[in-house]
Amino acid sequence: MDMDKLMRPTSVVVIGASDKPGMAGDATASSIRGLNKDRVYYLNPRRDEINGRKCYHALCELPEIPDCMLICTPAHVVPDYMEEAGKMGIRAAVVIASGFSEQRTEEARALSDKLKETCERYDMALCGPNCIGIINGIDNVCVTANNDETMTMLADDERRGIGVIAQSGYISSGFNNPNCDYLACVVSAGNSVICGLEDYMLYMVQEDRINCIAAYIEGITKPDVLIQALKIAAARKKPIVILKAGSSSKGGFAAASHTGSLTGNHRIILSILKKYGAIITESLEELVSTARMFAILDGKHPVHPSMAGINFSGGENTLCADTAERYDIALPDFATSTLETIQALVPPFATPANPLDATTALFSEKELVRKLFLAASGDSSIGLIAIGNDLGIHAEPKDLTCAEVLCEMQTEGILKPTLIIPSFEKTRNENLRQNLEHAGIPVLSTGEYAYRAIRHLMDFVSFDISAISSDPAIPALFPHEPLQKRTLSEKESKELMAKVGIPVPKQCLLTKESDLENACENIPSPWVLKVDSEDIPHKTEAGGVSLHNTTIEEAGEAYQKILTNCKKYNPKAQINGVLLQQQLPAGQEILLGITCDRMFGPMLLCGLGGIQAELFRDTALAPCPVSKKEALAMLRSLKIWPLLDGFRGIPKADTNALAELMCVVSQFAADHRNDLAELDLNPVFVYEEGHGAVAADALVVRYEAAATDTD
Repeated sequence: MDMDKLMRPTSVVVIGASDKPGMAGDATASSIRGLNKDRVYYLNPRRDEINGRKCYHALCELPEIPDCMLICTPAHVVPDYMEEAGKMGIRAAVVIASGFSEQRTEEARALSDKLKETCERYDMALCGPNCIGIINGIDNVCVTANNDETMTMLADDERRGIGVIAQSGYISSGFNNPNCDYLACVVSAGNSVICGLEDYMLYMVQEDRINCIAAYIEGITKPDVLIQALKIAAARKKPIVILKAGSSSKGGFAAASHTGSLTGNHRIILSILKKYGAIITESLEELVSTARMFAILDGKHPVHPSMAGINFSGGENTLCADTAERYDIALPDFATSTLETIQALVPPFATPANPLDATTALFSEKELVRKLFLAASGDSSIGLIAIGNDLGIHAEPKDLTCAEVLCEMQTEGILKPTLIIPSFEKTRNENLRQNLEHAGIPVLSTGEYAYRAIRHLMDFVSFDISAISSDPAIPALFPHEPLQKRTLSEKESKELMAKVGIPVPKQCLLTKESDLENACENIPSPWVLKVDSEDIPHKTEAGGVSLHNTTIEEAGEAYQKILTNCKKYNPKAQINGVLLQQQLPAGQEILLGITCDRMFGPMLLCGLGGIQAELFRDTALAPCPVSKKEALAMLRSLKIWPLLDGFRGIPKADTNALAELMCVVSQFAADHRNDLAELDLNPVFVYEEGHGAVAADALVVRYEAAATDTD
């Protein structure tokens, strides 16, 4: 499909155009802008003219085949117009109407299906339905139902800005306000029957005049396109800032009922986004403020993730230190030469340090201010300068001096990336703010939002796509024949794991008690005995596990007890026998698991193992396959990481071996993306550094074609 016809059309027909206030056709007709008026056509079968302009009665009457249609009719007539347009050769449309799959009725779904089928047959790009359209400030083209006269446009050809994509008309409209400038493009994706959020993202990451993308996401339907866009953005160092809605059970339902899309597994989508370096925010304010920061910096990012805090007062300075530490923002000590320079500039009662209370008095002299910022910019340990300054409404001398020096140094190219952090809301002098931001110095939101934005900036400059395993393991679509899950027995599961190189304890399947003596002679004690049955995956609950057996007599008693317990627990269970294995020495218990999402593919889970796994839920998740660096990063993100890293004299665990095991598991899952449903290694015993890791238990669940009726 031709996204250019949709995103930057040169001719448009408004179907359902009107001059009646309150009608979608009126708002839409008055919103079309940026095009040659002679190539904007109105269509309404019941009107001959609207606002003094000719109104056509049918598409076939138009003097040309337009690039795009903007359809403002009720939902039930939309498919007919799309069919007629497809036959004519029109290849793009924006459908404003609601009443499609978001209503979750049979009739609404049927309308949506018909719309999709028509677009696919004619290879048409479609925005919506249930949207407000597209505001393209790059090419000064609006194809939207939003007739707000304040819509931001990028008039300067040299200026770059934010590309906004939202699966919510209200939120996409909310971006277009005086407090959220620097917009290059705003797309209201709606139900995304054809063009999804992923398609717009892919389009925007390749557009040079968009330097940052901000997206409000409710659901994903094209994982391959999403990952392609994320990889291109990472390679081009273009930030993608995301607010993913639907994390709560009710939030997930609201998203589905609002757009007709399914949110899927919230955590899985977040893990995909994080893997490829997207920036995850937790509120609209954070989304907007972070995107504005990136847009204004326009690629001038810190070379390394560290900050110098320079403040006008002791209170600001203390809050700077506290908040930076809370968000793990590095405040390295200034170099000795920097400290000496600062000491000569600040009053005698001030102490040179990072963060620095430079005192208000220093900012009364322009030359001193310049020398201070030069010293900070010249320190090789500093990546970013953050200045605590309210930019008072009345523009006090200190504010004027600070802004003037910063703008001059930025113009001269001698200032490191610099941000302004006000302490209070509604204090910014608008002229000073505009001057600073036009020079490429963002004025952030206050307090928490500012430091969260800085944390995102530090994460962005630290991200290295070459350190990840970037080839996704997206599964093929299910075949038409029905599939069913088959749970492998523990014996089969561990044999499969051993085959791919995962250490497991030596084992033997006992099908009769007389096999016991020979098995015990070949496997060192103590022994663990477990029921081996596909029908009893949770062996402990069934009384199907016995530990600490050191003699053949104890093992024999355990054998009989396990069979009795399990037959009582599930009389219909098919029991293969009792598995005897060496009981491993104690180690740190870790859970490694794979869950396979049918859209995004296998996901690797790691966390606290044993029976505590479900209780504490201390886990990390990442798409398969993972690199060793990714595996180690997952482990470091766990709350139990200190226990693995030698907390209070505890010997360090062999995290190197564990990370390598994680890589093997994730690659196995990626290789079996189409037939693996689940995999559990719990517990994995991790021993002291240099002594490895072993999977004590394994459970594999696979997809198989279901038996079909041959009658």
